[in-house]
Amino acid sequence: MFRYILRRLLVGIVQLFIFISAAFFLIQILMPGDYVSQFALQLSNEESASLREITGVNLPLWEQYLHWIGRLARGDLGQAFSARGEPYAVADVVKFLVPYTLMLFGFGTLLAFVIGNWIGKTIAWKTPRIISNPAAFLGIIFYTSFPPWAAFVARYFFRDRLEIFINSFSDPVWRTAPVPATQVMTYMLWSFGGVIALLWIGNQILQRLSRQSVHPLVLPILLAGGVIATWLFYAHSTYIWELLQILAIPFIVFVVLSFGETLFIARSTMMDTLNEDYLLTARAKGLPDRAIKEKHAARNAILPVISRLVMRLPYLLTTGAMLEFVLDWPGIGSMLLVSVTTQNGPQFMGLFLVIGLISLVARIGLDVLQAYLDPRIRIQTKVAASS
Repeated sequence: MFRYILRRLLVGIVQLFIFISAAFFLIQILMPGDYVSQFALQLSNEESASLREITGVNLPLWEQYLHWIGRLARGDLGQAFSARGEPYAVADVVKFLVPYTLMLFGFGTLLAFVIGNWIGKTIAWKTPRIISNPAAFLGIIFYTSFPPWAAFVARYFFRDRLEIFINSFSDPVWRTAPVPATQVMTYMLWSFGGVIALLWIGNQILQRLSRQSVHPLVLPILLAGGVIATWLFYAHSTYIWELLQILAIPFIVFVVLSFGETLFIARSTMMDTLNEDYLLTARAKGLPDRAIKEKHAARNAILPVISRLVMRLPYLLTTGAMLEFVLDWPGIGSMLLVSVTTQNGPQFMGLFLVIGLISLVARIGLDVLQAYLDPRIRIQTKVAASS
């Protein structure tokens, strides 16, 4: 199993290296001019030449690539330049934006997956058409909605009509806050991950001792209770509430627009498993209908759903730029678009690399999960290791 994961990791790193190298050359070739070109009307020829030398865009493309790869090998994402020509570290931009992106797209993707998968497998399992068809139609409506339009509608409904969730990062409470918003979000993310880890460990111990696991309906309650408790005991818990109100509208819009695809894939894969031989065998053994559904059908049907989710992660991060722009939420997607429009190559490549790393980690996690859920993969890896 370890060799299988290591092999997949090495292959993923090589693929990521080839991908970002191709992106480096493509972005330099396809973008007209360079970073200094946007200041052509404001700078003299001598000033433009000096700025090109400072930024390094006067070097040949292959030499720029070697400099960038060399810095990347040392863990340095390089330097970008502001509109005034002032240098700043790309790593600082990444550190600032990653918590925002994980708060919206991390939590949002997780909740959309849970909702879509639950509805999909429920309506596929002996559900009357009078219920399943409207649910599927609703999923189509949400999934095919134009994101900026949905964002404008949600903003108008909540802020203008209901006058709720009107908070923003420009409020005085954040200008006088003792801690930045990114620090609050980092605490929220770590506490959420810690509670999930504790629940998983506790569930594994319970299975070892009593051969039983926590009921699926109890897990969300324990998760919510644990997360809320850790947030309440935080020294700056009032800022968590402020942050949640700012996050509310982007989060709702993202979840509503995202769960539809998961619903369809879960419904389709669940229906494909209904007549499988192992389900007929489980029924012949007299297993309860709920056990057949959750432990046999849903366990195998979830693999294509997770695979599709992992494949869509880069697109979620980049296409989410529209929501971030409309709803005033900072993130990697919107900053990536700004980097393209301002021809800020180092910043674009740094953010692009982060998206690639997130996708790589997600794919490795998918491989581990597939090996855990599908015994055929475990057997294949054992055979390969023994040979």
